[in-house]
Amino acid sequence: MANPGPNIVSTAMNLSTVAAGTGRVLLPFYVQLAQIVNTTDLITAFPLTFKGRLIALDFVTQTKVTTGSKAATVTPKLKSGSTTTTVTGGVVTLTSALATPEGAVIAGTAITALNSFASGDSLTISASSVTAFSEGTGWLMLTMINDDTIDALARAMLLFNP
Repeated sequence: MANPGPNIVSTAMNLSTVAAGTGRVLLPFYVQLAQIVNTTDLITAFPLTFKGRLIALDFVTQTKVTTGSKAATVTPKLKSGSTTTTVTGGVVTLTSALATPEGAVIAGTAITALNSFASGDSLTISASSVTAFSEGTGWLMLTMINDDTIDALARAMLLFNP
């Protein structure tokens, strides 16, 4: 039997036409800016339970910063076994000025490499170059692609497009 799947009239399917955003995962981490300390981890060894890729890291201000001249740099890292790798890009530069309006989105730099992970790896988000904040809160918004979902969809599509 060449096509064991259901009887479908139109079989013009591909990954880009099935569903935009398939496999996309948005993972929020709450951050109190006054608790960011230089050379410490905001998130340590967060377990990644699927194969995937980091595609963006941004910060969304919830409670504005009112004290001037404060700053911190936030960087994502992936750990596989005993090897920790700093992601190329995804660096978020938090400053008092950028985090002043509530709801402001502070975009991280474009993630361009060293962003793939396997199920069982872990995520760490580190802080550096900190001039301690006195107040302010927000959300680090990590966007990932779940490649396990994409792979499963591609396998299922083979049933319809032999």
